[in-house]
Amino acid sequence: MKLIYLIFILSFIFIQASAQELFPNTEPASNCPKGVLTIRQINEFFTEYTPSHDTSRTRSMNGLMIMYGVSSKLMLTLTATASNHHGSVLYESDKFIKEKDGIIDTHGVAYGNDYPYRFNGFDLKAKYKFINNDGERRHFRMAAYGEVSTCRVPHDEAEPDLMDDNAGIAGGLIATQLIKRLAISATLGCIIPYYYRQNWYQDLGEMKLYYGNAVNYSLSFGYLLFPAKYKNYKQVNVNIYLEFLGEDYQAVKIYLSNIQNANSPIYLDPGSLALQAGRYLEARPGIQFIFNSNTRIDLSLATTIPDGYGGYLLGHSYTRMYPAYFINFQHYFFLK
Repeated sequence: MKLIYLIFILSFIFIQASAQELFPNTEPASNCPKGVLTIRQINEFFTEYTPSHDTSRTRSMNGLMIMYGVSSKLMLTLTATASNHHGSVLYESDKFIKEKDGIIDTHGVAYGNDYPYRFNGFDLKAKYKFINNDGERRHFRMAAYGEVSTCRVPHDEAEPDLMDDNAGIAGGLIATQLIKRLAISATLGCIIPYYYRQNWYQDLGEMKLYYGNAVNYSLSFGYLLFPAKYKNYKQVNVNIYLEFLGEDYQAVKIYLSNIQNANSPIYLDPGSLALQAGRYLEARPGIQFIFNSNTRIDLSLATTIPDGYGGYLLGHSYTRMYPAYFINFQHYFFLK
């Protein structure tokens, strides 16, 4: 009985100290306490449509994330994901490269294809908190993170995503400031994806897609809406969030060997907009509910600003269509 009581006390202290910085879409500089195991189930949904063909598909990405506080400074996160975003090979690989007037180029992204739901791979992240300045109802923390992914999916977009599409490595810095009921967090990182290799059609050789490096950044705001004053661990916490997530990425380079009996491999600059260099900034408003100080539900969506001419003022992601919806379920297990 004493052990159960102690677990509830620890969970109450942990949640009330930083509830408003448990961001739905980004990680704060804070870590899980030592000996705490966290399991999060993540879900992303959006509708992919092709107006010209009046077809649509519901795309989903689902993942299981396990986080563990190794010490007060170090936290490890392992995530496994699955989705129906892409097929097992590049769709219509024999038409992925086309030739017109003697110029070899890539086609545009084909939307609305019926892809199978498949396992993508694992993502491992380590986060180390190296600054921890605590005050009365406020604190400032900074952390560095490193990430490695085994996901290697044949996707025809330039922007890398280690959680869903690309194998590769990443790293960056996170700074989080908590002032009473308001939390502000910023992230700046880089992504170095690995290439994707596929045998070309009709035994003409192989094709490699070299995805460019990327810089990712975010600015997140969280506000504790309820309760006005903590009384016990059974109180429901309600937090509202507004997060801005962006990425600046390089173009894909395509390597072909033995195509048209070429004596040497050639590189292609992609003609498809989705394979060219780009950037975007998304806004993700959200709300969060925390029950019994150890179980949370996150609801959020991703959108961007239309420019009124069929485009987007701050760019847009080619890996999803808007709005995209996110639902996370998370539970904390206090093992020590």
